[in-house]
Amino acid sequence: MKGAVDGQTANTVAVPEGVDADLLMKVLGNPEMAALLTSLAKSLKAE
Repeated sequence: MKGAVDGQTANTVAVPEGVDADLLMKVLGNPEMAALLTSLAKSLKAE
């Protein structure tokens, strides 16, 4: 994985209370999980 380019700001997201931010980042950093969540989101929009 590539790191942030110098001078570029990182996107930030408010994590709801009770959610483990480190675990969430690991899940979202997994390309297979990201593809699964994207597919799920698209299927929910279609309904």
